[in-house]
Formats: sequence, structure tokens, C-alpha cells
Amino acid sequence: PPGGAMVAALADLADPPPLRTLDLRGNRMTADRLWRLLRSPVADGLAALDLGDNHLGPDGFLGQSADALPHLRRLDVMAAGLGGRGFAQLDASPVMRRLRFLNVAGNALTPVTMGEAWAASLRKLAGVLDLRDNRLGDAGVRELVRLPCEGLVQ
Repeated sequence: PPGGAMVAALADLADPPPLRTLDLRGNRMTADRLWRLLRSPVADGLAALDLGDNHLGPDGFLGQSADALPHLRRLDVMAAGLGGRGFAQLDASPVMRRLRFLNVAGNALTPVTMGEAWAASLRKLAGVLDLRDNRLGDAGVRELVRLPCEGLVQ
């Protein structure tokens, strides 16, 4: 299956290299295949992970373990089918509090679908939040600038 052979090869490495960055953009990765990789030793030291243009879907992948990716500081999930439900799961994950860069562009997010996670995320995230190519609209942008986001880089 697409992405499956690569995931198996990486996850089964007996002595994986000390990866700090892993770019899996556009590998047609599903959440199940990705989770196999994230539970393997190859993911232990990851500080940056790019999962854009994959088929992760709204159920996401970070809610499966509170201790996943302890060193992760940069996460790209651009155009990964996250939606509001996936964003809420990401927001509830301990990973969110450690991030310094989050790219959720192109996930059809709206202020309504993001719900309460919208405001909570901005309080947790210190660094950069990329929201381009979503469905914020004028009302969403007005709400965004009213929210407390002292930690975000301008």
C-alpha cells in the first residue's frame, strides 16, 4: 500500500539513525501507518515532522499517546484532511504545548469547526501558526486578532 513499504522499512530498523527531521509530505500516508512509525525508535528524537499532503483525516494521530514525540517542536500537517475534529485532537495533545511552529494550512478550518480549540491553541502555542488556505473569512480573522496570542511571532 502507498507509504506502507517505507513505513515498515523505517519502523523495523534495528539501529535507526538519530533523526531530528522527517519529511513524509505527499506519501499517501494514513494515520494507522504513521502511528506505526511514531511508535518506533526512529521517531524518538524527532524535532520536526512534515506530514503535509497525506491522508491522515480528522481522527488525526496524536491522540493515541500522551507521550508521543517528546522532542517535537515543528509540525506540518498542511492539507492532511484535519478538519475541526482533527484540530481539536491535536489541540488536546501534549505535543501542542511543546510546538514552536504549527502549519495547519489547507485543512478547511473555520472558527466554527475549530470551536473552543481555536482560543486554547493560541494560548498554548509559542512561535508560528500557519493558517493560510483555510476558511476563516472576515469574521474569523476579526476573532483571531481579538484572541490572546502573546506567544505567537508576528
